[in-house]
Amino acid sequence: MPADAELGSRRRSCGAMLSPDNRIGHEEPAGRVNKEGELGVNKRLLAGFPCGFIMFGMISLAEATEIPIHDHFDDAQLDPAWAISFSQVTSWSYTESGTVLSVTDMASTGTGWTSVNLSRHLAAPLSDFNIDFQFSWDSGGDTRSMQNVLVQAYAQDGTKIAEAGYSDGWIGSGGARYGMIGQSLIDTGPDSIASFGSASVTINRIVDVVDIIWDGASLISGLENKLLGRVDMVFSHYVYNESGITSFFGTEAVDFIQLEGQHSTVPEPTTMLLLSMGIAGLVSGKLKKKRM
Repeated sequence: MPADAELGSRRRSCGAMLSPDNRIGHEEPAGRVNKEGELGVNKRLLAGFPCGFIMFGMISLAEATEIPIHDHFDDAQLDPAWAISFSQVTSWSYTESGTVLSVTDMASTGTGWTSVNLSRHLAAPLSDFNIDFQFSWDSGGDTRSMQNVLVQAYAQDGTKIAEAGYSDGWIGSGGARYGMIGQSLIDTGPDSIASFGSASVTINRIVDVVDIIWDGASLISGLENKLLGRVDMVFSHYVYNESGITSFFGTEAVDFIQLEGQHSTVPEPTTMLLLSMGIAGLVSGKLKKKRM
């Protein structure tokens, strides 16, 4: 093949490899560039919608914290928000003075455990929560006292999530640190703490992990995932009268109780994802109409 013919063939081959749209120096029509640029921006916006709404939902969930219970017992009368109920008890004696609610007596109608319960029902259930409970007990040094002072956390259906406090179910002995989560419980045994004293108990749940902490030290941990619907304070006495020995109720007091938690009514991430997908679909439909 002559040199000029061969060079022309090579040029034609290179020209065939470079389509008109790909050759150096080729300029796109202005309308086409703007249209594709607009589509690229719109696609990025569509991709950003789900992420934005999910992030909004997660932030809302993290910020939905409230304090539905906070009582220092410092207004000289029991807050009417506390609902009072009795179990084998006809009456009780209590005072609210300074910053202390003191229970000094209860009239029982039977044997075994009798109690006075102070309950607070929550307007909306809580998922994660933290209960702080500061209390004291005193039997006057007499080990015939048999009594409990507890804080309890209940689910909406009445299932007990957890409880903790001072427990003395032994005649002739001092009491114990006590905690229960679901069906798992622990007490430190008779005479493990004095028959008078004070303590601070925390019941804390994050996701489904529940921890009970007594004066800063872990007492028991477990799993419970039902939403919190009610908190009780319980003052109880075990009525015992055998072999000439009769039990009695000493004094129990609460200095402070607070419940802090997160609402379960805030939209969950799944709900936010479905919402964002719906909005993205609407936007996508409008963009298709514009292209048509």
